[in-house]
Amino acid sequence: MPDSQPKRDFDLEAQTWDTHPLRRRLGEELGKAITQALPLKAGDTVLDYGAGTGLVSLALSLKASKVLAADSSRGMLEVLSQKCAKAGIRGVETIHLDLEDPAAAKPKVSAIGSSMTLHHVRDIPRLAGIFFSMLEPGGSIALADLETEAGDFHDDNTGVHHFGFSSEELCAAFTDAGFADVRISVAYVVQKPVAAGTLKDFPILLLTGRKPATGF
Repeated sequence: MPDSQPKRDFDLEAQTWDTHPLRRRLGEELGKAITQALPLKAGDTVLDYGAGTGLVSLALSLKASKVLAADSSRGMLEVLSQKCAKAGIRGVETIHLDLEDPAAAKPKVSAIGSSMTLHHVRDIPRLAGIFFSMLEPGGSIALADLETEAGDFHDDNTGVHHFGFSSEELCAAFTDAGFADVRISVAYVVQKPVAAGTLKDFPILLLTGRKPATGF
């Protein structure tokens, strides 16, 4: 399991990110799953953490009044801004944000979604606590990431700190942070070829939970 990896240069990959059919399909499917899992209502602001080129953010914008599309890659956010401008989408605001930086600003939001970002974060219990602090009382999370795998999902594991997660460790991290009704389901299964040349299934877990409305 990697524990001290350099950061991946997502700025370099931003312009061609959406040209990869598997990536685009995965983003679209997880965008649907995350949007359906969050009980959003008029006036809500949702944070899409690790938004990338915005495949999940754009899905969330159909249901939320405002989406804060947050990413540590300015290149990815620029691609998303161009998409929104071209399509006339006004409900998505891009913000440069890396919550591994202790000095990072932490906006208050009604809900938090995230897709395939947790495995790039070193300290998941710390992130769970930050998410809890950012949510308004009664707010919800819907976070999608790989189930534990052998390290062959990515062609290049630069910037990968976890080869997926077990349901037990994810549930424990977010329950310990204060979240209630923490549950795990399988949102999607990616089938892709691995180095051995065979097709392999990679389940994508969806963790949901809520911040209690009172007591915090």
